[in-house]
Amino acid sequence: MRKIAVFFASVAVIAAVGCSKKVDTDLDTTRATGEAVPVKHLSTSDPEIIPGEKAVKDALVQKEYDVAIQRYTALKQAVATPQQNDEYLSLYGQIRSELTDAADKDPKAREALTTLQVLRNGR
Repeated sequence: MRKIAVFFASVAVIAAVGCSKKVDTDLDTTRATGEAVPVKHLSTSDPEIIPGEKAVKDALVQKEYDVAIQRYTALKQAVATPQQNDEYLSLYGQIRSELTDAADKDPKAREALTTLQVLRNGR
């Protein structure tokens, strides 16, 4: 039953993102200063720069990849400062890296990586 609920939640997120107006979802990986945003290694002990960021990382650590993607998508609404935007971009890189590493062995990670790419590319 939970798998069905997660599946429908994922489909709803994809449909909402795919069917809605495009609202600044372009994840440019450069800071406002023009320098690249470094991708940090996943660490749940770092202080939160964006409220809810730790929940995304915890879901990744627990291998709840679909939950991590859902929480990451919701996190965009909390980004209010340039520092938070930099952290949001860095978190994207961390999620992508974790999912890419796990995708070869875990079909759930592969599916979440595909979802993340759809969200990123708007398709």
